[in-house]
Amino acid sequence: MISFDIGQAGALTAHVREQIRGAKERGVLSAAARLVQIIKTELIPHETPPPVDQSSYIDGWNFGPTPTGAEVFNTVPHAPVIEWGARGEN
Repeated sequence: MISFDIGQAGALTAHVREQIRGAKERGVLSAAARLVQIIKTELIPHETPPPVDQSSYIDGWNFGPTPTGAEVFNTVPHAPVIEWGARGEN
């Protein structure tokens, strides 16, 4: 445990801000990881009709930190076609 005396109020404030920032980053990344798991285990298996190539599509879901939080994304090349469909004229 870290201790501070009254003369170190500035250091205490900086320490608390750093702890809050770290907790916020861990919380956002934890929420992104949970969202990826929900997508993989609950949403995709219950799609009607199911995606044709489920295994690579499911494995492509990932998350990562951004300067303002986190993002969830799919890295497989055919993910946009599964998500948004393909027009017949293409």
